Amino acid sequence: MPGSLLSFTSMPQSVSTQTRPYGVDLRLNFARWLHELAPWSLAATLTFQRNSVYGQKFNHEILLATLRHFLKLVNQRCFKQSGLKKGYSLGFAASHGLGVYGVHPHVHLSLAAPEWIPYSTLVEAVERALSRTDWISKQRKITRYRDYGWSQYLTDHGTDNIAIELLKPLHAKKIG
Repeated sequence: MPGSLLSFTSMPQSVSTQTRPYGVDLRLNFARWLHELAPWSLAATLTFQRNSVYGQKFNHEILLATLRHFLKLVNQRCFKQSGLKKGYSLGFAASHGLGVYGVHPHVHLSLAAPEWIPYSTLVEAVERALSRTDWISKQRKITRYRDYGWSQYLTDHGTDNIAIELLKPLHAKKIG
């Protein structure tokens, strides 16, 4: 829902007005805003199952539910129960697509972790969460978030593919 995005006070004016929904300026402003939303640590591309799982066909609701479950598992691993009770969560941004022929469902995502969580721990938490998440296939690529280029890549096909419902800045303090 684009309305939920409006709660972020640092959003560029050109994103909220959307005068040119698929204009280059909008995408670049949105990519810049995404890049500055959190201190991104990890970038990943995850491929989803093409066929049905448990008799259900893949759809947008399944995509969002799967990503919510995945993020919940990663947060649990990174922050433990005490951090979750305080509302801590990793920063998260995701963009989804179906590939050139519309039969290759996948997600490009960014995760932001506080500096006190080592990158290797974050990757381990992601891999563990992926192994416990239905719908996501074995085909995936996980790497360090390097620069603004990844945020641009998330918006390459317009801003409609951004999972706005799941967009989060980093919210964490050192535990212990």
